[in-house]
Amino acid sequence: VGLVLSKSNVVVSENGTQTDTFTVKLNSEPTDNVTVNLSLNSSDEFTVSSNLSFSSSNWYTTQTVTLTGVNDNVSDDNQTSTLTLSSSSSDSYYNGLSDNVTVTTTDNDTVGLVLSGTNATVSENGTTSTFTVRLNSAPTANVTLSLSDNDTTEVLASPTTLTFSSGNWSTSQLIMLTGVDDNVSDDNQTTLLTLTPSGGDYSGLTAPTVTITTIDNDTVGLILSKTAATVSESGTTDTFAVKLNSEPTDNVTVS
Repeated sequence: VGLVLSKSNVVVSENGTQTDTFTVKLNSEPTDNVTVNLSLNSSDEFTVSSNLSFSSSNWYTTQTVTLTGVNDNVSDDNQTSTLTLSSSSSDSYYNGLSDNVTVTTTDNDTVGLVLSGTNATVSENGTTSTFTVRLNSAPTANVTLSLSDNDTTEVLASPTTLTFSSGNWSTSQLIMLTGVDDNVSDDNQTTLLTLTPSGGDYSGLTAPTVTITTIDNDTVGLILSKTAATVSESGTTDTFAVKLNSEPTDNVTVS
């Protein structure tokens, strides 16, 4: 009396490309029909084919059990579950037998941020640029994405925080970048925008950066109100005005 299993360990994958099977038969002829129930023990990592039924005419014929991994979208590493086979029958010898199969589901998800681009260009005269970001896997708790840059005088990002949950993790969210006019002739400037995630299994993830180039619209120069003046030997005077074309980084003396 007993259940004869072809193996006690199986491996499946979340992406569905790897299923696994094993066979079951009875060790002896039963006096009545035997049902072998397949229980996942509340596991949501795999699915299994239907329960098995044996009789006095097919007890020695192996029946195949097929297991398939379930994609949960969560980066939870490989998971080990137990499939329990239990028998029920009016044959007292075959009623209440039990055996287990260990099921390993290989994970196909990784924690990460998916950006539409890692380089952007804006200008001081107000031109903008955009990029999108989403999570690469479903988080185990809400994830807050904080945006910060190393030079707020060159570019502004909006919004500065984003929230992702198990319901919207795969939906891309838009970030707008706007150049800031600083009035200084400082050539084109490069700013690093850092996206720092926190919450759930995304805490501690290395923060990616977006490189932003701000095109300068200022040039160094003197602006004169006129370039010709007239005076006379009798003492008449003339004037002209001078100003700078851009904000200086220090005091300027015009001689």
